[in-house]
Amino acid sequence: MRNKITINESAVPAAVASAGRQIMLVVGGYLIGRGYIQADTWAAIGTIGTIAAPFAYGQYVMWVRHRENVEVYDAAPSSVSEVIRK
Repeated sequence: MRNKITINESAVPAAVASAGRQIMLVVGGYLIGRGYIQADTWAAIGTIGTIAAPFAYGQYVMWVRHRENVEVYDAAPSSVSEVIRK
């Protein structure tokens, strides 16, 4: 017997992303205020982060959803679905 497939409809990923942005603002402001980095440097780091982080998260979510779909198709009768394995 297969385990049930569970879908997490939690808001945790969005909350973590929001908290990360707020922490980045505080840390950036502190580092700029203390003179450790220039404002332009922090803007570049922030720009790269806002591009790379959503890309990486999107790739992870796509991978997880694919694995869930494979489990669903495995549970269905072979007359309804087929999983191609390589």
